[in-house]
Amino acid sequence: MAKEIAVCYKDTEEIATLSTTTQIKKFRREQGVWEVVGILPIVLGDISGIAELREAVASILELLDGCKILVASSFIGAAAYHLERESIHLWESLDAALFSLDDILSKDEADQDVCETAETKLNFVTNLGNGIYQISLTDIQRQNGTITSKQILMPILSAGTFYELQIDCCHIPPWLEGELAGDIYDFNIEPLSGSSKYRLFLTKKTSVGGI
Repeated sequence: MAKEIAVCYKDTEEIATLSTTTQIKKFRREQGVWEVVGILPIVLGDISGIAELREAVASILELLDGCKILVASSFIGAAAYHLERESIHLWESLDAALFSLDDILSKDEADQDVCETAETKLNFVTNLGNGIYQISLTDIQRQNGTITSKQILMPILSAGTFYELQIDCCHIPPWLEGELAGDIYDFNIEPLSGSSKYRLFLTKKTSVGGI
C-alpha cells in the first residue's frame, strides 16, 4: 500500500490551520523519499454556505483519493467535522520546524494498531436487543489506557447500524460534542446512580440493525 500524507499550507509554505489553508499538497513516499504527487488550491475561510462546504470537502477527498492522513496546525469547524466522518485521520503539527512526514506516518500507524487491537481483543459492546447497544468508555480505558474515546466510538458511529447507543462515561468527549451538534442524532444524558459517571443515550433515526 502506498504511503501518502496530505498537508495544509499557507502561501508562505507554512503549515496552516484548516480554515486558513490556501493549498493542500499530497505527498507519497517512494523508496524512502517523499515526493509531491498532487496539489489542490483551496480557500476554506471564504466558505459561506452548505453547498460550498460540500463542494470543498468533495474536492479535498478527490485530491486525497485513498490517502487517509491530513495534517494541519489545527482543525476546527464544519469542514474538519465532515472530513473526520469520512474516516480521514486528522493530525495536528504546531511547529513547522519539528514537522516530519515520517513521524506523522509512524504515529498514525501506531494509532491504527491500537484501534485494531482494541476492536479485536476487547469485547466491549453489549447487545441489549432491538437495535440497542451499550458501551462503557471508562471500563475500556481502564483495561487499555492508550486507547482514546474516538478510537472506540468512531467505528460504531461510522457504521451507524444501531437504533440507540448507550455510552457510559465520566464526561462527553469534546470531539463527540461536534457529532451531537449536527442533525443526525437525538441524545439525552442521565447521571448513573451511586457513581460519578453519566450515561449518554444516543439515538439515530435509521432502520434497526446490528453492529
